[in-house]
Amino acid sequence: MNDRMLDIIGLADEEYLIEAARSDRINVRRRFSAGIIAAAAAVCALTVTAGAVAVGSLIHKDSVSYYHSEEMTSELEERGYAIGQVTENEHLRMTLEYLLVDENNAYGIITAEYLDSSGRNACNKVPCPVMLDSSGKNIFHRAQGGEIIQPVLYGSVNGNFGPDKTVYAIELTLHDPYKEPRTQLPDSIDLVFVEQSKLPDGSPDIYTASDIPENALEGLCLKISLTPNTETLRLTSESGHKAVISQCMYDIQYTGNEAFYDENNHLTEPMTLTYKDGTQKILKYSIYPRQSDLDHDRGHRMDSACCDIHGRFNTLLDLEGLVSVTYCGEVYNSTRAAR
Repeated sequence: MNDRMLDIIGLADEEYLIEAARSDRINVRRRFSAGIIAAAAAVCALTVTAGAVAVGSLIHKDSVSYYHSEEMTSELEERGYAIGQVTENEHLRMTLEYLLVDENNAYGIITAEYLDSSGRNACNKVPCPVMLDSSGKNIFHRAQGGEIIQPVLYGSVNGNFGPDKTVYAIELTLHDPYKEPRTQLPDSIDLVFVEQSKLPDGSPDIYTASDIPENALEGLCLKISLTPNTETLRLTSESGHKAVISQCMYDIQYTGNEAFYDENNHLTEPMTLTYKDGTQKILKYSIYPRQSDLDHDRGHRMDSACCDIHGRFNTLLDLEGLVSVTYCGEVYNSTRAAR
């Protein structure tokens, strides 16, 4: 549990206490040999029981509302983002409820239902997701120029969502929002799962399929499209700091200032969106996840000259006509229309 969640324990009602690996991100940057990858890819097509096609209604609406506000949950359905893709084996059934994809990241919710005690135990230890291309290779190998490409699973521990299931938030880091050139990625990937505790010790470069014992997650695979289904807008402030805003996520560089943080070291600054017609929308931060417009990590890098922060919105933004964003005392102006 990270420092932010320790702070929340003393402040929030029990219903808002979500055990997550938000800042203590699970180390998923492992390299897998062709043997492991081929074995995982071979079962992928056999285990997906519903395609990545919008289904209109969320299959487990309560799972989505566990992480999001009622407004956001309804918006996902109304705008056609519900997917309802299912993969299962004898131990677990996983449902990808929805997936929002922008130019740099993808984010969605996965419901894992226990079919037996082995499935429950695997979820209690948090599954390790791996992204494979059509040839069965871990696409982390495609990273260039210092970019990090990885999947991160945030989730409840010890089944604290309910007795029969766990709900995870999945985030796929696809590009560094500030770097060029950008790594060329496939249009779609297979997301497979491995029990992290089952991965052998030693150099990840020498893993073979025979090194990994059978595990409760074997055969689980989700087909993921990396084609953006939300718009992205790039903005710049007079200081040269950049902001990348999509309909669902944001990355912002800003000048560090202790005044922006509360007594619990939370960055609580509101974000103001200004549109061409003069209207403004103010997004506020709250330590209670479902009451917050901005859900973010404190910052990737912290110093007095330039900090940067990454996070998600608890609403689907309208970028049409957005001309500027104000955050942490800086105004970021759009140089082009949203696309």
